[in-house]
Amino acid sequence: MRHHRLAMAGLGLVLIAIVAVGGGGIKTMSQRWELAVAKYDAEKPRMAEAVRNAPSVKEQAQQARDKAEEKEQQTRPDGQDGTVQQPSGPRRPVR
Repeated sequence: MRHHRLAMAGLGLVLIAIVAVGGGGIKTMSQRWELAVAKYDAEKPRMAEAVRNAPSVKEQAQQARDKAEEKEQQTRPDGQDGTVQQPSGPRRPVR
């Protein structure tokens, strides 16, 4: 019986320690969330301004197309327009 009471007291202390540590963890996470929300609130106006000033999707697509065409022209040898020409002359059988 005495061992049972001692075990229950020990279990009680362990539970108290778990709650105390857990409670501290909750407070720490609460502080982190508060910092994250404060940072979000501080950044929100700057981000909203960036979105307002950003080009439209159509403008972004046109810019991407122009950039791709420019890059393609830089990689082509002079005088080539990118079309494939068929060989001229008689065809020979493939052996």
